[in-house]
Amino acid sequence: MNIVPAGSNNQDLSITDLSHILETKLSGKSVGFAYVISYKEKFGTGSSGGFCRLQQDKPIRAMTIFEAYNCASVSKPISAAALMLLLFKTDGVGLNSLMWNYLPSHWPKGTGIKTITFKELLTHHSGFRTSARSYSDLKKLVAAGINSHDKEEGSYNNSNYALLRLIIPKLAKYPIASLKGKTGIELVLGEPIQAQAFADAYIDYLKKNLFDKVGSMFEVDCNQSGIEPALFYSFTDQTLKGKNMGDQTLNAGSGGWVMSTAQMADFFRTLHHTEKIMTKSLSDRLIEEHLGYGIEKIEGLNCYYKSGLSSIDGRDFCALTMGFENGIQFAMMSTSNLGLKHIAWDAFKEWYH
Repeated sequence: MNIVPAGSNNQDLSITDLSHILETKLSGKSVGFAYVISYKEKFGTGSSGGFCRLQQDKPIRAMTIFEAYNCASVSKPISAAALMLLLFKTDGVGLNSLMWNYLPSHWPKGTGIKTITFKELLTHHSGFRTSARSYSDLKKLVAAGINSHDKEEGSYNNSNYALLRLIIPKLAKYPIASLKGKTGIELVLGEPIQAQAFADAYIDYLKKNLFDKVGSMFEVDCNQSGIEPALFYSFTDQTLKGKNMGDQTLNAGSGGWVMSTAQMADFFRTLHHTEKIMTKSLSDRLIEEHLGYGIEKIEGLNCYYKSGLSSIDGRDFCALTMGFENGIQFAMMSTSNLGLKHIAWDAFKEWYH
């Protein structure tokens, strides 16, 4: 596939050439890697190298673009897209609306919580300074409140997106039983049930309103605890057994979605280069307003991206989604910790010239 992106000095840019450059930069730097390069709504090419299961975790298995992993913080723009879709459909509620009324009704709301908007969550300007993912930790976080001065400076925090696991079902009006007024044993027994109900509803909403729009065979969840799952490793000590993130259903929102490199590529090109999930103007707002994404200028082109990293006992996994205004998109995974963002940028720069 040849393309001629606006602004390039090279009038014969080939996706195959870009793939060769990227593969060279990835090879030999991790236990395993996989990537897909797309152009607008179309699959361009994909490749992989190394392993997703090593000798100590038999059966040995080569890495492919179809091996599924918890894509970590690449889940954030997915959750942001779900919230944006809901806000667009809900009368009287928008990005600048207050979010507190969509938290569990029995949770105590600390100082400043009732000032936080949806946009402040999505742009990490909520004021939260403690990272929380579980229901119980999020409850403590909200009860502790915020310092209003912390909202102005902003600080990247997983709590902002973990709260979407609770907010999205409330906005979507899932029938989750309230615990307002409950005390003692009723509250103690009721909260784990409510936590599961919120998580199940969050997953259900995203499946029906985002993932099912990609295609009927697009099946993902937040649990990587299957038989002989793909694993990640220490690149410096490859004798260590591999790890994965297991079941993250009750921690999802800021991370958690399990998908392959091919599925990640399918989702993000569908989101930004078709209108199957949402209108182009709405998906563009995710990029323009930095909702789930970082934004940079690369070779004079706008570039949006989100990296994800998981680490357990010296074993690392990283994922990346990245897109350029000329229609090129990367989906990348590595079973060891690599600076995928900078590898992708370097490959793009070399190719674009």
